Amino acid sequence: MTNAPPPSAPVPPRTAPRGRTTPWVAIVIAILVALGVLRACAGHENSYEHVTRELNAAIQENDLNAVKKLEDTATADTMSRARLGAATDALEPLGKLRRVKEVALPSDAAATPRLHQFDVSFEHGTVREEVTFNSKDQVVHFHYDAPVRK
Repeated sequence: MTNAPPPSAPVPPRTAPRGRTTPWVAIVIAILVALGVLRACAGHENSYEHVTRELNAAIQENDLNAVKKLEDTATADTMSRARLGAATDALEPLGKLRRVKEVALPSDAAATPRLHQFDVSFEHGTVREEVTFNSKDQVVHFHYDAPVRK
C-alpha cells in the first residue's frame, strides 16, 4: 500500500460570472436608443421651416437676391425693393432669429394644400407668417402679421 492521496474531482474551468455584464450592455444600448429618439424629435426643422428660416434671414438682411432665390420664378418679380424694405423694417428690429415652428394649418387648408403657417420667434418678439409653397418647395406667396414685441 502506498500513501497516495485520494483522487480529486475535476476542476471546472473558470468563466465570468453570469448576469454581471449583460445588464450594463443593455443599459448602454437603451441610453443610445433614447438619445437617438430625443435627437430626432427635438429641435429638428422640417423642410418648410428651413426655407422660412432662410427667407426671414434674407428679409432681415434686406437681401433681394437671396429672397428671389427662395421664390418661385413666376412670382419672384412681385417682390420689389419697396415691398422687401417694408418687410425688413418690420422684422429687422426684432433682433436675432431664434426659432421657426410650423403650427396648425388654417381651416381652409384643403382648398390650399401648400399653405403653411409658422410662428417665428426672434430675440425681441414673435411673428405669425403664412407661406405658400409650390411643388418644388419654393415660395409662391409670403404674408406676415404685425410683429408682437416682448
